[in-house]
Amino acid sequence: MAVTRRWKIDPGYSYLQMRVAGDPSSRDPAAGDIAFESPKHQFQVHSLLNLTSRLEWDAALYHVGQLPDSGNGLTRAYFRLDTRIGWRIGESWSFSVVGQNLQSREHAEYHDAFAVLHGLVQRGVVGKVTFRF
Repeated sequence: MAVTRRWKIDPGYSYLQMRVAGDPSSRDPAAGDIAFESPKHQFQVHSLLNLTSRLEWDAALYHVGQLPDSGNGLTRAYFRLDTRIGWRIGESWSFSVVGQNLQSREHAEYHDAFAVLHGLVQRGVVGKVTFRF
């Protein structure tokens, strides 16, 4: 959605309702656990702003709802804020700095069946130089 000629906002939302019936003849004991691997609610808002013809500033806010408790742990709902500043130096070169997960030091994104291999996403800053030919 274009707010102005130089500013664009892209929102998104998803709602997931799952009912998974286990197959008694299945050899996969975790087949019924798939409903515990996806959050019911998620939303995101992306803002893309061209500050000048060569300078860009993007930001994204995400919210992911908690994962249901499968008996093996609970992954709490979280917000994530990312931002990027980009500079096009010429036709071929660009430079950008990206900050990820800026609102918290770390957050869990999922949990496994044994509550051992849960994913922790940490705050990070990344620089990128691009050459296009």
